[in-house]
Amino acid sequence: MARKVSLIAQNLYTYDGANVVLGGLERYTRDLAFLCKSLGYEPTIFQFGLAPWERDYEGIMVRGYPWKGDAVNCVEQVMKTDIEASDHVIYMWAGWQRNYHPSSLTISHGIWFDQPEADRAWGINALEGFIRPALAQTCAVVTVDLSFLEYCRCILPGASIDKMCYIPNYVDTDLFKPCKREEDGMLEILYPRRIDAARGIYLMQKIVPELLLKYPQVRFNFALDSNWPHLVEQWKTWQAGQGAGDRIRYRHYAMNEMPQAYQEADIVVIPSLCSEGTSFAALEGMACGKALVCSNVGGLANLILPEFNGKIVNPSAEGIRSALEEYIYSEEDRRRHGENARALVEQAFSKKRWERQWTELMLKVFGNP
Repeated sequence: MARKVSLIAQNLYTYDGANVVLGGLERYTRDLAFLCKSLGYEPTIFQFGLAPWERDYEGIMVRGYPWKGDAVNCVEQVMKTDIEASDHVIYMWAGWQRNYHPSSLTISHGIWFDQPEADRAWGINALEGFIRPALAQTCAVVTVDLSFLEYCRCILPGASIDKMCYIPNYVDTDLFKPCKREEDGMLEILYPRRIDAARGIYLMQKIVPELLLKYPQVRFNFALDSNWPHLVEQWKTWQAGQGAGDRIRYRHYAMNEMPQAYQEADIVVIPSLCSEGTSFAALEGMACGKALVCSNVGGLANLILPEFNGKIVNPSAEGIRSALEEYIYSEEDRRRHGENARALVEQAFSKKRWERQWTELMLKVFGNP
C-alpha cells in the first residue's frame, strides 16, 4: 500500500471550497502533489477552510479544515489527528506551525518579515519562533532563495543550518517559450502580478501615467488576479481615471493562458517591495525570452544578472521607471537580455530540474513509496 503524504497548504481552493485559487504557492502545491503521485506516494492536500469539506482535484483529495483566522491553531490542533495519521508530511510554508510530524519537510518561500513597516524584532522572533523549531524537528527545510538561507545563518547561530536545502522555483520551458508576436507599432510592458502592495501594484500606478505621457508608443498590460473582487474594482476605477483607453489594458488570464500574456509583451516588470522569493512571474518572463525589470528584493537577485538577462534596481518608482526607460530606448538590449534569460532558465530553473531535486529529496527522506 502506498505511503500517505499530506501537504499542508493555505489554500488550493477558496476557503469555502468553491473555486480553485490562482497564484504561485497554489501552483507549487499542485505541482508537488502531482509529483508525489507520480512517484507512487498517495498525496492528500490539507488546507484552511470555513468549514469541513472535501474536493477531488484531478485525482488528488483536498480537505478543508475550519481555521477561523488562526493558522497555527488550525495546523497544530484542528488538523492534528489527520496529520498524525500520515506517513509523511510536507508543510507548504514554515510559518504556520512550531510542532512537526517526525517524518516531515517544510518550505520557506522567501523572507516574509521585510515589509517597510517591519522592525528588526519581527524577523528575529519569526526565525526563533518558527524556523529554529523547523530546523530542529523536520528532516529538511527547503528554501526557494538564498537570501532567506543567509539571513538564517546570521540570526540563528547554533541551529542546524545544514538541514536547509536550496531548491529554487521553476518554470515549464516547454509551455513558456519565445514566440514572435505580431507587430502593431506599440511596445507593451507586462505587469503579471497580484493586486497587492507587496507586489508593487501601487508603485506601478505612480509611474504609468508619466511613461504613457512621455512615450506614445508604450502601453501597459496588467495581468491581474481576481481573488479579491473589491480590489479589482478599485483598480478599474484607477484605470478609467487615467483616460488612456487601450494603452492600459487589464485581463484576468486563466493559468493555461499565461504564456500568451508574456509572449505578447516586450518588457516584463516585477517591482516587488517585499516578501519575494524566486518569483514564478519573473521565471515565466525569462522563459518567454523577455527583457525583465526587477526590484532587488529577496530571491529576485538569484534570478537576474545585471545587464546580462535583465535589470535589477531598488524597489522605488524612480528605479523602476528609469530601468523601463532604458529598455524603451534600446531594442538591442531587450533582444540580447531576453535571449540570455531564456538560456539561463533552460539550464538552471526548468521544471524538470525542480522535479529532479524534489524527487531526490523525498526518496532520501521518505524512502520508497
